[in-house]
Amino acid sequence: MKLVVQVDPRRDREGTLTLRDAADRIVFGPVAVCATADQAVARQLGNAVRDPLRPGGHPPFGSYRFVKATPLEPDEHRARGPCALVFEPRTGDAVSAESHGRLLLELHGGAPGSGGALRPTGGGLRVADEVVEELATRLRGDPACELELQAVRESWWSRLVRRRRTLSDDEPVESGTSWGSSDSSGASEPAYSGRGGEFSGAGASGSWDAASTGRGAAATGAAVAAGAAIAAGAALAANESEQPAASDASDSEGASEMPDSTAAESDSSSPDSDSATSTSTSY
Repeated sequence: MKLVVQVDPRRDREGTLTLRDAADRIVFGPVAVCATADQAVARQLGNAVRDPLRPGGHPPFGSYRFVKATPLEPDEHRARGPCALVFEPRTGDAVSAESHGRLLLELHGGAPGSGGALRPTGGGLRVADEVVEELATRLRGDPACELELQAVRESWWSRLVRRRRTLSDDEPVESGTSWGSSDSSGASEPAYSGRGGEFSGAGASGSWDAASTGRGAAATGAAVAAGAAIAAGAALAANESEQPAASDASDSEGASEMPDSTAAESDSSSPDSDSATSTSTSY
């Protein structure tokens, strides 16, 4: 199966996520997804423009391979939901970003903001809690699953007529630990149990019991992860408010037109986000 995430390259509103079978038929979705990075986190990591190729930026476009699902600690549920799906880059800007320490992409949940809107992230993808649980259940036993993050420009008519909700402007939600670059190869992570069964992910080796990306992430990314985590802590301590910033100009190149059936909107300049969530080398 394949997860397809389509977002406007301006990252100024929510996109859509669908799960498709081998025949490219939609078997789940479309549902709303946020692929917009939090401004405050990006600024503290020296990436005020939220460049997708650098830590703290928007998640890079490209394709990813499913690594595994992992449950999250109770103190993280409000910030990131009950579990997270972890992917490693395969093609596109996603691979280019690896040289800057962006070794993983994390899809997670988290408490909604005002009006039920999704909040910006620390560089990953956010969906509703019930959605990430459903996806974890559906991906059980499918180590070949991939995720494609696509730039699909929304038509002017859709932007005019189909008003999409903006991101919440609530205060950021504090969180616990987050995924780092070395976590992708750890075999000690507990299996995710959702809706009637244990579930653990497969890394590049294809082993369900000992997930590994095969990219030497533990050795190459530990320093980047530590630096990013320290910067994220500074961002939370400072409790800075997010300020609007121009979306990544490079993201707007070569994008196709988004169908009018896309889901709800988001606001890339909202401060309500995972300011202390996914601020390590995970996306």
